[in-house]
Amino acid sequence: SGFQDKIKEIYSKFNNNPYYLHSVLIHEGSDNSGHYYVYIWNHKKGTYYKFNDTQVSEATIEDMQKDAFGENGTRSAFCLYYIN
Repeated sequence: SGFQDKIKEIYSKFNNNPYYLHSVLIHEGSDNSGHYYVYIWNHKKGTYYKFNDTQVSEATIEDMQKDAFGENGTRSAFCLYYIN
């Protein structure tokens, strides 16, 4: 469709961006209370690590995406950090 073509055109210039997603801060809870934790990409190992209070665990990109996109209840991405 014309709309989809326009969206692809707008975002095509971002494909050459030298920045990479490094970490994703997740908020779990409601708009007036909750808990935060973070997924951080380990470039040397090619995997994410989930830092949640005193617990650190290896995580897959699918784990991060489920939390970031709200597939796990009241969790969703709050802030994305990029590096170059």
